[in-house]
Amino acid sequence: MTETQLRGCPTHPRYFGLKRPTRECWDCWLVRERYLQEELDEAKAAYRFACQTAVDHCSGTAALGRLNRMLASGEARRLRQASGLSAAQVARHCGVTHATMARWESGQVRARDKRALELLQLLDGLR
Repeated sequence: MTETQLRGCPTHPRYFGLKRPTRECWDCWLVRERYLQEELDEAKAAYRFACQTAVDHCSGTAALGRLNRMLASGEARRLRQASGLSAAQVARHCGVTHATMARWESGQVRARDKRALELLQLLDGLR
């Protein structure tokens, strides 16, 4: 959108800012209204995305906290061993190395990403 289109046509610049366009400036007014509606739609979409991202972040953070408590207490290792799975099998399922899985289970490193959420889903399925 050019500056001229936003401000009004060059032959009728004095009508810029009026709530109701005059007959000569109707086309300029329509262009401005369409532009403002597009901006509003983009702003609404960005707001919805930001809200959903915040909800996803909060629920993911709570889930990671629950997983880290399970890992620290040894419950995750007990569930894995009770189901007959090796740490390497679980690591492969989650998309991490065996060493990372060992660090998570020993408490050396806290689980923090989406791969850790895969582990939580697996552990919830084993219960």
